[in-house]
Amino acid sequence: MTSTPNSPPAPTPFPSSSSLNTSSTSSTNSGSSPPATSPTPRQRRFNPDLLRPYLKRLLAGPEITGAVWDRDAERLVKRAEEMSAEVKRRMADLEPAGYKYLCQVSFVPFPSLPFPSSPSHSQLTSRDTQRL
Repeated sequence: MTSTPNSPPAPTPFPSSSSLNTSSTSSTNSGSSPPATSPTPRQRRFNPDLLRPYLKRLLAGPEITGAVWDRDAERLVKRAEEMSAEVKRRMADLEPAGYKYLCQVSFVPFPSLPFPSSPSHSQLTSRDTQRL
């Protein structure tokens, strides 16, 4: 294909994976094993059962169960960050290596429950922690 003076050069194709192997590499490694394609080792999972008793104590504590809704957003954000840092520290104490810990704490107003047979606030929140 000839190019005219004003036409752009023809695009060059990307090299295929087979063209990346050079003949010198294949001839020197002819006696060795094929390239390593071993599967990555399975990463162990964090055991949430180790953290659950701590979360239950935290949620059942007077700081949570006796809390009154605060309309000051800055104070709520600061307290949520403090609680998140406490939980992350506890997670790191339980399993110190191999994990990146993310913890999200959010405060929402909890409406008063009209029926005495309804579960209490601490029961609802401790049930929610089992989803972690």
